[in-house]
Amino acid sequence: MLKLAVFIGLLALTHALTVKQCATDSAIQVNSIEFSPYPPNLSQGFKVTYDVDILRSVGGKIDIHVNLKRKVMWVLWIPIPCSGLIGSCTHNDICNLMNTKEELCVMLAMLGLPCRCPWNAQKLSGSNGIAPHDLGAARSFVTGDYWLKAEVTRDGHSLACIELEMKLAA
Repeated sequence: MLKLAVFIGLLALTHALTVKQCATDSAIQVNSIEFSPYPPNLSQGFKVTYDVDILRSVGGKIDIHVNLKRKVMWVLWIPIPCSGLIGSCTHNDICNLMNTKEELCVMLAMLGLPCRCPWNAQKLSGSNGIAPHDLGAARSFVTGDYWLKAEVTRDGHSLACIELEMKLAA
């Protein structure tokens, strides 16, 4: 589930990529995330390489809370509102969403991840290409610095949390 949040983050994330765990006793450990080229360019496509450990089974009524912001005027972070599966959103009962939202499974498949619950303890690592996207007139608005915080919870208790800060090109 956290990989979905990471993917959402890469669709919108400062000068050097920084990845930080923000939960104690996390069920999901992000060891590394790399983009090639960096910064990733949505118009040209890019490759994401990841190494994640799921330390305990993650299943049941899992929620993902995503807070996504874009830096403007070099110092001000502006929240990006939720639109579909992208932006500052709360995705309730993500396991059920996998059964009803085909686009969620498509996003997970792009990262080589399963679209089913539970996720058992395992290592998830790989490298996947992200196809180019025609952004049209929005291209100049997408390029910039982004910050993402994604928290995975079950019954209100934090299972995992990650913060990403990165530059995105378009």
